[in-house]
Amino acid sequence: MLHLHPERVRMQLARRDGPKHSSPYRKADMQYARPVYSVNEFHEISESGVVGHPDLATAEKGRRFFDAIVEDIIVFVRDLLTW
Repeated sequence: MLHLHPERVRMQLARRDGPKHSSPYRKADMQYARPVYSVNEFHEISESGVVGHPDLATAEKGRRFFDAIVEDIIVFVRDLLTW
């Protein structure tokens, strides 16, 4: 949002939040590779709706993420067209 619509972002409200449990078997990231783990419901891991450190966000970081995602989509669509 800082890259695409910075006027809609209120950085003064940004605060860190997220999982606080220490068990290696309780993860917020469903892609975490373990043989057994439990994924919490989102409201169980964040009171504010935030997971991570939004206070470290910048428009430049957002542009870099955006550009990388667009490039991945382009590669996927080109491949899809060959199916």
